Amino acid sequence: MIKVPANRIKEYTTFIELQRVPQRHQHYYAKWLRYYIDFCHKYGFPDRETRSLYAFLEKLEEKKQAEYLRKQAYHAVTLFQTMAVEPAGNKSLVNNIKADQSLPASQNIHNKKNVLSQEASKIVKPKHLVESSEVRGHLTYF
Repeated sequence: MIKVPANRIKEYTTFIELQRVPQRHQHYYAKWLRYYIDFCHKYGFPDRETRSLYAFLEKLEEKKQAEYLRKQAYHAVTLFQTMAVEPAGNKSLVNNIKADQSLPASQNIHNKKNVLSQEASKIVKPKHLVESSEVRGHLTYF
């Protein structure tokens, strides 16, 4: 399995916190991101394209993953795809993992943390949250 740098996972975790993903679900979201990046690397899919996400979801279905887990994976990956904090010309995490490993983790996190805060306020909540998961007026994440 391809190793996603810890600073990239931290970046993603910071972003999903800003998107109000409950802390108890965040490690699952990071897991789905790692699986997705590995899938894209293994099968040659660009990680920022929607078609890659649907191919990943088909693979999860082939592997008999439960529907709620596929929904959680879908949400985790769509949040990753909306992060939009990559520097110009650095669109794919799969293609740039090795390059990022040469940079100090603190440099990536500190440079992008401010961008995350600014960008998060511009992003509209994803429509793919399942309305049937509303419980007592609170939307739960899968």
